[in-house]
Amino acid sequence: MTSRTVIKGGLVIDGTGSPRRPGDVVIEENMIVAVGLSGDEHSDATVIEAGGQVIAPGFIDLHTHADYSVLAFASADSALRQGITTIAVGNCGGGVAPIADQHDIRPVSFAYRPEWGVEPTWRSFPEYLEKLDGLGVNVAAMVPHGALRNAVMGVVQRPATPAELSEMVGMLDAAMQAGAVGISTGLQYRPGCWAPESEIRRLVEVVGSYEGIYASHIRDRSNNYSAAIAEAMTAATGTGAHLQLSHVAARPNAPRVEIDAAMSLMTHPTTDRFGVDTFPEPWGPGLLVDLLPPELMEGDTTDVLARLSNPASRSEMEAYVDAKASFLAQVAGYSDIYLSWVPDRPDLLGFSLGAADTVGAFCCDILLEAGTKLREVGIRHIYADSPIIDSILALPFCTIASDGIVTSGEDEDCPLLWSASSYGFTARLLEHYVRERNSLSLEEAVEKLTSLPAAALGLGDRGVIAPGKKADLVLFDPDTIHDRSTPTLMARHPTGIHTVIVNGIVAADGDGLTGTKAGRHVA
Repeated sequence: MTSRTVIKGGLVIDGTGSPRRPGDVVIEENMIVAVGLSGDEHSDATVIEAGGQVIAPGFIDLHTHADYSVLAFASADSALRQGITTIAVGNCGGGVAPIADQHDIRPVSFAYRPEWGVEPTWRSFPEYLEKLDGLGVNVAAMVPHGALRNAVMGVVQRPATPAELSEMVGMLDAAMQAGAVGISTGLQYRPGCWAPESEIRRLVEVVGSYEGIYASHIRDRSNNYSAAIAEAMTAATGTGAHLQLSHVAARPNAPRVEIDAAMSLMTHPTTDRFGVDTFPEPWGPGLLVDLLPPELMEGDTTDVLARLSNPASRSEMEAYVDAKASFLAQVAGYSDIYLSWVPDRPDLLGFSLGAADTVGAFCCDILLEAGTKLREVGIRHIYADSPIIDSILALPFCTIASDGIVTSGEDEDCPLLWSASSYGFTARLLEHYVRERNSLSLEEAVEKLTSLPAAALGLGDRGVIAPGKKADLVLFDPDTIHDRSTPTLMARHPTGIHTVIVNGIVAADGDGLTGTKAGRHVA
């Protein structure tokens, strides 16, 4: 017998930007079959009383670094509890697939913690995709350029040879055939910063042949902001790929002339399919190793530890940090960079680097103390000024995303404090930008969380409430929704989100998670 669920008495905001309207949503199995005022003839159905709350498509987080963490915390508490039903992984060129046994994956992955107990038994990207069913949320996966490069040639400061590029092309094509949604680059990080434009273009051409997404953390969002955007557009133009500029807000130190030029490019893109995204707060996540010289971060973790232990190379590292040579240090200085996670040192959480006697020596000491976990030391830094975030949010093609991970537990029970957005970015958008500031209408905000990211990822059956679409839904109260996370107390679930449905099955309700894991790999 077909299972049937009716959500009655809600305000439907369908994700398209259309005005809200009273209505019911009827679900059969994992599909939406009817939307409208359906009367009371539902004796054979499970009825969920919405009580005037908003019924919206399940939120889609276009930009996460949950490649590994969603496997370790399969219930996906931090995502579901803020109304997210689908996440995208593989962003900024970093991830945990593909893997080559001869190259350490830690330099090219985000939030990879072996102590979480998930053994990377996969090697190819198609094998990784097989791990993405039976989770709390749906997962769309991009191939990370850095992981792809690492699997073929390691973390080395040079262009790929023609043979290496050909191997990357073959691996990427196999991933797209298996269900990857596209590719991402992190051109301000190692090893993406060493890749020439010709390498990126060739890989985007592969993705474009499948009409996939190319998501780029561009090379610079300050002094060369507009040139970096132009480079991304050149890579995508004419390929058929959807270009997505990741967390694209200008850094606080970007010259006004660069901001103006960049905004002009974004409002007149050269690509047919184009979008940008941001997270709705001024603080962003990062890693302490990003403050050190790129050339001394080459190779495996053991190589970096050896350099930290060598007086000559350590002296170079300290001088580089003290000179504020990294792009993050140049943004606002060390007083606005805080330690957000230090393995086995909870006493250092929230410590400002500006309070260290000598920043370079302090950073090197912390990394040495972390040992093989040195790439786990996290920082919280200024991402962008609020007016700049406002200007990006106002763009009609701007999607809202977390730049976070998927994890579990609150406060001291959270295994990794990555960012406040990992727990509350959807609620922050709906509370701060819609209800408090009236910067966006409720319909506009929902569209930025649903149909826009669905279109960017090529998920034609999600992101909109309509007959024939997958039944990913969220019920929330727009008058009471509240982001409880703060820059220092980041692991706190929001309130005001009452029911979350993934593929037709209730995954969270007023009592918390239901324990179901109806998410699947989507493409």
